[in-house]
Amino acid sequence: MHQFGEILRQKRSARAWRQRDLVEALGGEFARSTIANVEAGREPPTERLWLAIGTWLPDWVDELAPAYAVSRSAPRRRTRTGTANGATRSAAGTVDLESHPVGGPFRIESLQFVYTFRHSHSPEEIIEIRRVRALQSGADAYGLRFTATSTDDFSVEEEALWGGSLSASLYRTVENRVHYVRRFEFGRSLRRGQTHDFAVRSWVERDPNPSTEVLFSVTLPTDLAVIHLNFAGPEKPRAVWSYGPLFTDDLTPKTQQSAGTTLPMSELGNVTLRVDKPNSGAHYGIGWSW
Repeated sequence: MHQFGEILRQKRSARAWRQRDLVEALGGEFARSTIANVEAGREPPTERLWLAIGTWLPDWVDELAPAYAVSRSAPRRRTRTGTANGATRSAAGTVDLESHPVGGPFRIESLQFVYTFRHSHSPEEIIEIRRVRALQSGADAYGLRFTATSTDDFSVEEEALWGGSLSASLYRTVENRVHYVRRFEFGRSLRRGQTHDFAVRSWVERDPNPSTEVLFSVTLPTDLAVIHLNFAGPEKPRAVWSYGPLFTDDLTPKTQQSAGTTLPMSELGNVTLRVDKPNSGAHYGIGWSW
């Protein structure tokens, strides 16, 4: 929450704006005290404020999005069945993966992954943030797929953070890989050329064999992809490196020496990899050693 407010204050100050100037830039829909409280960390940014920033100051979204996602990551509340409120538990079964297409008629303008490590060697929370532009009118949903190399003991829970809802979530284990197939409904039909922002949060319930890498590949034209790692727990990696483009994940470098590219880590344990216009089908990622 405070991190979002600090970035918002920095963006405002960079334009030599007073808080009242920011209120006017956001369509005059907020009180100056609201902006002051958000910047000071006394109030969390609301979805209404976030939507206003996306509408009136879209060039601020990429820098603010990870902090906004973290601000929305309140501790989960469990129901009696053990499922987080608002979350969708994946259901095991035989799924025809090819009948659940990834993406849709879109261009990805921004793709961000935020992994948060707290008390284990596996990420306890994963947030995916996308801004897509419709290539045809009538587009109203996006097909998501997440693959983990693990066993049947691997399990996640997930929920829509903003921009719509998850209408289905299925998985299938094939050759020691767990494929999660999800459909994200926007709740509106886009016109050709119109953009839409949405985000999904996943909690890793069980991971008996935590990996020491995260990677992504894209199948749609993509302008920007970013991976953020937040090592928020007491233990930090000894070394962190990036890799890509690789055209098979079997070539993933397992050591810093084999990767050749070291990534800096902040004092708070934050690491970022930014990839402009990633190649379709290629793998990009971050590896680390404990």
